[in-house]
Amino acid sequence: MKDALDEKYGPKEAKKKLNTYADNRWTDEDFQNVKDIGMNTIRLPLNYINLTNYKKGMNPDDVKITSHSFDEVDKFIQKAKAHGLYVIIDFHGAPNSQNGTEHSADKNGGSTGLGHFWDDNNAQGKAKEILYNVANHYKNENAVAGYDILNEPKGVNKGTSDKQVKNFYKEAVKSIRDTGDKHIIFLEAVWNPSNLEDPSFYNDTAHNLVYEYHNYATSQDSSVKHSFNEKFNNIENSNYNVPSYLGEFNTQSMEGGPSAKDGDLKYILDRANKDNMSWTFWNYDVQGGGKWGAYKYDHINENPDSPDFGKKSGQQPNNPNYDTLKNGASSN
Repeated sequence: MKDALDEKYGPKEAKKKLNTYADNRWTDEDFQNVKDIGMNTIRLPLNYINLTNYKKGMNPDDVKITSHSFDEVDKFIQKAKAHGLYVIIDFHGAPNSQNGTEHSADKNGGSTGLGHFWDDNNAQGKAKEILYNVANHYKNENAVAGYDILNEPKGVNKGTSDKQVKNFYKEAVKSIRDTGDKHIIFLEAVWNPSNLEDPSFYNDTAHNLVYEYHNYATSQDSSVKHSFNEKFNNIENSNYNVPSYLGEFNTQSMEGGPSAKDGDLKYILDRANKDNMSWTFWNYDVQGGGKWGAYKYDHINENPDSPDFGKKSGQQPNNPNYDTLKNGASSN
């Protein structure tokens, strides 16, 4: 979206329009909706484009944090805080892509087919620099629950078992701790607990770590329940002695996986709650309905010249997800 707006309006005007979109996309009503479900935390996905002077085609070396980098994020966090909610800052997209997928902002293959991030030391260094600045800015903000430092990274071995990913985690954790920040740091497994190192790997920076897991059933699973049971059992057997967090999930299968059945979402939440595992459902809302979203809406204003750019219409609870999530949150 930013590239298209930059091209049409120029960077300065495009920035204003993106701010309008952000303000309309999440309103006080949305924060209250989250609160009313019974949840206490929002996992906020951000990519490096949201936080820097990015322009299309820019080399990672030239990407910089600016004096206004955190304006919109500050606004979001303060609104969450006013509604009694915490925010996990999720670094969803690094320069040159940590996984080669469109949701990482830079969809490109690189030498591994998984993004240029892992074959570009400058991109990795810039990501650590961004994380340092994020932590330095928010280290005294008690509405920030912590930092999810890299979403679903896939190194040359297609997961966090890759040595590059583990070393990046270690260096990024140190960058955050070098600011004096003591917030929780969330480290994602892609996709299993065995892909993560023992917390002792992080030496004196190992305090206040949470190991995070995402799960969506795939064609290798006989059922959605089976997929989640395996994940929960593997987490339980890993014995890392750090808290576990189910950061992304729903009952939508990937890669031709099994169809969800009635009761699957309740089963997942009951098991997570029984295992004393915090969770955040992916995602808050979705256009039209389906398995993605606690809420659904009919339409979103896509006209950049409108003061309602980004505003949703026809928003309502997306059942049965909404009721199941509300019951699950009240049991946690």
